[in-house]
Parts: sequence; C-alpha cells; structure tokens
Amino acid sequence: MPLWVDVFIVVASVAIVVQMGILLGMYLQVRTIVPLVTKTIADVTAKSDDLKAKLDPILVRSSRILENSEARINSVMEDVADMSARVRVQAVRADNLLGDVSDRLQLQVMRVDELASGVISMVEDAGARMSGPVKASVNEASAVMSGIRAGLDSLRGRRRTRGANPDEELFI
Repeated sequence: MPLWVDVFIVVASVAIVVQMGILLGMYLQVRTIVPLVTKTIADVTAKSDDLKAKLDPILVRSSRILENSEARINSVMEDVADMSARVRVQAVRADNLLGDVSDRLQLQVMRVDELASGVISMVEDAGARMSGPVKASVNEASAVMSGIRAGLDSLRGRRRTRGANPDEELFI
C-alpha cells in the first residue's frame, strides 16, 4: 500500500476523534442549557398568563364602554355637523348684513360730506359778499364816531394834539 493511503487513514482517524470531542462538548452544553431554557419558557408562560388575566377584564370593560358610547359619539358628531352648518349660514348672513351696513354708511358719509362742503361753500360766499360792505360800514361808523367825538371835544373846549388819537387821522 502506498504511503499516501496510510497518511490519509491517519488524518481521517484524527479528524473523526476531533469531531467526536466536539460533538461530546456540544451534547454536554445542550444538556446544561435545556433546563434553563425550559425554566425560562415556563416563566414567560406564567407571566404572560398573569398579564392576560389582568388585561382581560380591562379589555372587556373597554369593549363595553365603546359599545355603549358608540351611539352617543354618533349623536355628538351629528350635533357638531349640524351646529357647523348653522354657524356657516349665520356667518354668511352676518357678512351680508355687514356689507349692506358698510355700503349704507359709506353713502351717508358721502351725503354728509357733500352737505358740509355745500354749507362751507355758502358760508365762504356769504363771508366774501358781506366782508366788503361790512368793512365799509364799520369804517364809516368808526369815522362817524370819531367825528362825533372830535366835535364833542371841541365843544367842551379840549383840543387834542395831532397824533394823540389814531381815530383822528382817519377822520381828517
């Protein structure tokens, strides 16, 4: 037999022994882990059962509350929709009313402005027409009064010096 066959047999035997050692180690590890895994599964199952026992009444109550309040919620939603529609209608009415009031107010303001402008214009015209005759009448009356005063002064015997009274200059 050739040498390479003997070497192959030795290498295969060593590999088989190493594999057996690895498999034995794995078996021992699995044997120690199985009780831990079993215990963990039992703990998780117990805790989930406890949690389920606690949550079941809560879920049942929540379900009853939702079933009982479903009609109320629908009623509230219908009322809200109805109120929303009414508010929209009232808003449109208010907008129309405010628009009408604004238009009327603007028209009245324009009328008052025209009246005030007309009155101011008439007063200015009357003032312009009256200012000339009134000034002349006032000047004449002032001149007559100065003349009367000067005449009375001269009758009384008093004579004023020239420039003592500004009204005398107007009289002369």
